[in-house]
Amino acid sequence: MEFLGLAGVPRRAADALEAAATGMAEMAAELTALSRGTGQLDRLAHTHAATRRAVHDAYVEAAQMLGGGVDREDVLAIATSLRAVADRLAETAPAIERADADAAPWESLAGVQRDLSRELAGAVAGLDGGRKHIDARLDRADSLLAEGSRLLRLARARLLIDQDDVTVALPALDALRRAERALVASRSCARAIRRVLIKHR
Repeated sequence: MEFLGLAGVPRRAADALEAAATGMAEMAAELTALSRGTGQLDRLAHTHAATRRAVHDAYVEAAQMLGGGVDREDVLAIATSLRAVADRLAETAPAIERADADAAPWESLAGVQRDLSRELAGAVAGLDGGRKHIDARLDRADSLLAEGSRLLRLARARLLIDQDDVTVALPALDALRRAERALVASRSCARAIRRVLIKHR
């Protein structure tokens, strides 16, 4: 099986990457549910553990790959970026639950992260498809990243304007900081996928 941009990657390594990307997207969807008060932290934690196992499987498969190491490095780069997003989502979830739900647009932020993670997962799954399909997903991811940054700035501004006591606002500010880290990790993930595509054009 030859992956676009990951030529010669064994099916098992590709499957592990896809599983990790799917887990990341499921975590982001669960984060959206948490922001609405309908999600469960233990369910997100379970998905997080499964995602990290999939990343580990990708590492194991990459370690067994033969050749010059270029394809192996591509697998490792994408797997590492997926793990980083999953870890940041896992950190964001309890922080949002601790914060005042009315202090910031949690649902909007979580919705952006959910859609962003779905685009990234689709890009990983599409590595054996057409370049235009992946480019379109990464372009949508860029737009979602810009929207997420806009929502974060707006949330911080509103929080500091509406809340006189900074100590009361601290839990919400902490959640926003963690949400920002998840967006930064997602941006790095998109860049890792794009670098692989550019390298193999």
